[in-house]
Amino acid sequence: MRELLVLLGLYSLIQGSFSQIFVESREKQQDAWKLYPVEQFSDSPGFEYIPATINKYGSNTAHRLTGTGFFRAEKVDGRWYIIDPEGYTYIHKGVACVAPGTSIKQKAAVTAKWGTNEGWSVHATNWLKSNGFNGSGAWSNVTLLRTKPEPVVYSVIINPMSTYRNMHRGLVGGYTNAGWQGYEHNIIRVFDPAFETYMDNACKPLAQYKNDKHLLGYFVDNELPWVNDALDRHLKFLATDDHGYIAAKNWLSARKGRDAGLSDVTQDDRNAFWDFYAGKFFSMAKQYITKYDPNHMFLGSRFNQRHEELANPYIFETAGKYCDIISINHYREWEPIASRMSNWEVWANKPFMITEFYTKGEDTGLPNVTGAGWLVKTQHDRGLFYQNFIIKLLKSKGCVGWDWFRYQDNDPEDLTTDPSNRDANKGLIDSNYDDHAGAMALCKYTNDRVYGYLDFLKNVEKDSGMLVMPAKDSFVRLMDSDNSVYGTDQLLRVKNSKGTTYERSALLQFDFSPVSEILDHVGKIELNMGLVGVYPGANDPSTVNMYAYHVTNMPFGETDPNAVLLSAYRQRNEMFAGSVAIPVNANAKNQIFTVDITSLLSVIAENPQLIIRLQMDIDTETQFEFASREHVNTSLRPSVRVKSVSQQTDVEVQKQSDARAFVRDSSLIILGFQPEAHIKLYNLRGELLYAVTSNSDNHISLPLRADWGNVLIVNVVGEKTIKTLI
Repeated sequence: MRELLVLLGLYSLIQGSFSQIFVESREKQQDAWKLYPVEQFSDSPGFEYIPATINKYGSNTAHRLTGTGFFRAEKVDGRWYIIDPEGYTYIHKGVACVAPGTSIKQKAAVTAKWGTNEGWSVHATNWLKSNGFNGSGAWSNVTLLRTKPEPVVYSVIINPMSTYRNMHRGLVGGYTNAGWQGYEHNIIRVFDPAFETYMDNACKPLAQYKNDKHLLGYFVDNELPWVNDALDRHLKFLATDDHGYIAAKNWLSARKGRDAGLSDVTQDDRNAFWDFYAGKFFSMAKQYITKYDPNHMFLGSRFNQRHEELANPYIFETAGKYCDIISINHYREWEPIASRMSNWEVWANKPFMITEFYTKGEDTGLPNVTGAGWLVKTQHDRGLFYQNFIIKLLKSKGCVGWDWFRYQDNDPEDLTTDPSNRDANKGLIDSNYDDHAGAMALCKYTNDRVYGYLDFLKNVEKDSGMLVMPAKDSFVRLMDSDNSVYGTDQLLRVKNSKGTTYERSALLQFDFSPVSEILDHVGKIELNMGLVGVYPGANDPSTVNMYAYHVTNMPFGETDPNAVLLSAYRQRNEMFAGSVAIPVNANAKNQIFTVDITSLLSVIAENPQLIIRLQMDIDTETQFEFASREHVNTSLRPSVRVKSVSQQTDVEVQKQSDARAFVRDSSLIILGFQPEAHIKLYNLRGELLYAVTSNSDNHISLPLRADWGNVLIVNVVGEKTIKTLI
């Protein structure tokens, strides 16, 4: 038996203007259809659409910095933006593959409608702008598009590594152990001396763009195989006279001694190798882009594997040294995950843009077998997906734009295309160049609101003063005689080894007095901890839960010796506040982990001085090191974010449960639990508002009342477990 907590921010529900929307989707055709929540702009009370004034680049003329004559990326008041040549803030709203189709049917349609490809390009430029887009993405026909009198912003992709791969594959008579990207052993041959010539040759044509103010920048290759065990693969699979083997072996020998080999490789070695391996590629790309075009940005190589590079802080750190923007192709998830987006920005210290994402509608008659995008039932659902996806991106302060993949649907009759682009409804137009109206209406609706929504988010955060930093922090070691002082350390160490002198607990004190006036409007309170390092124990599980406890009767100071802290620590009283899973993995450094401590809202309302203790839930050999408030990396320092109800928009449903809750027509609907579950509604001060037992239909509808207040807790006792913030 578990408790089911559903936090509901009612926003303007009392006025009946909000209802949670769900879209039926599935990742693959063999999967069952499931409901996924989608957020809308109307879910943010106080947000009103006021058309933004834009310039020829599609930038927001309400905000201006110094212009340099070309696009650049810059962090402004805590949020990343692209800055256009005139100095205005720009968010890239693009579509990839904007080009006239190559199939017989698509060519005939161009001839019938516009006569020539030149005529098409005039139409395509106007089509993008009229639907709120301000740019084209990779694989667009820039030769046609950039010559228009007022072109859209565009980017260029070059492919030196894939070109070299094709040459090398032919040279050796084919690959027998290539991954899905076609690279032998999932290794890019960046250490081959001949590759540098390919990079140089790929960058030479970029000189033609160097004075073009409408060029955003350059992508260098697409979806390269950045596998986690790249060092091992160089040493295990390559011949001893191969340039890649020699480079990896020499690097390891310099690090660990000349006799070091594959059996000596540790996780720390694998982590460190990224700066040598990926650094070779990104530094070379930056060098030759700058050689031929010193004016435009390097946009990265379009990372895409969620369990490889997208979860690897070391490759982001390396890419961030050379790329102006990190490009990411987003698949395998319904929507962007806030914590992951935060990690990408922190790891790279650069902004990111999403350069591929899409869904496929089942209402076009296309087979929709190929392609990694999720499936939905209608074009309207695709538009809802787009709106939800973009809202999530806008809430990330690291995202500076996106490209929908792609402009036009695949033509199943065209067998000359890439096999992954054969038969699917990926486009915003069909093969006859007619809009998918249901999708396009919501794309335009969303695009038109981007700049206004960013200003709205900024004002909400500014007005509510919702970021609370710790007044003091320290950690305690289980040693009576230890007179060391840890309150000024850059690290907060946490380790569970009960009964030994190795146990450590972290303590943080927050003063919520500055936000006391908004507590009646709070919907969520989150404790954010930056993980600096993990030292795994040999026998520990892959993840452990870190518990946050509210501590009373334990004053502490940052200059207190450990023995003094320990004495008070043993007399403490505490209550559980929340938890988060932490990976037991040395690769997990430089990540932000968030603990929901909203349950302490009533405690904070009575006493704004809050002490939190952090401890792992089980005995471990692993030590976790979190950044303290003194840590040199300010983005990793601990903080509490107090979110008003207007910011309650994330939805998290545990995967093991089909239970869900949403609001419709001023009623609370709860679905998917066992019959005869006991449902209780409380406000955040613990007062019971409503109690009922579910019927045999596994659902219940509860009328909402204005006197309940803005935030409710729904407590369901049953076999299902769900935690949903609406």
